[in-house]
Amino acid sequence: MDSDDAYKGVPLGSIQIESISWSDEAIEHITTRRDRKIGDETNMQPEWATEAALDDDRVVRVAGDNDNTSSLKIIGWSPSACGDGRLLKVWIWSDDPSSHRWDGASACLANDSDAKKYTQRREQGRHE
Repeated sequence: MDSDDAYKGVPLGSIQIESISWSDEAIEHITTRRDRKIGDETNMQPEWATEAALDDDRVVRVAGDNDNTSSLKIIGWSPSACGDGRLLKVWIWSDDPSSHRWDGASACLANDSDAKKYTQRREQGRHE
């Protein structure tokens, strides 16, 4: 992670995530992926997305608009996803990232590029 990366002025290395709330709209959004997307999609569950976002080995990146402040993109492991665990990509946001409380926005299965970033982060963590 680039040391200059920040979300709403808070450096990514200082971001703490203790809880994630999922609105009814966000729950409907992630639980109906298969209905909205073309291809082989998996409907997500908020519990899975929360597990992935709270993963100790998660990868955290800024995702968003031109000023890079709309949301965080997290790649993390959910042991419950799909019954036997999956790597997920989860988007969360907060009006006050210092509060440690976040709102869930979306989630999907991680792709190969995400898996590579996650593996690199885990390997890096073992050597710190």
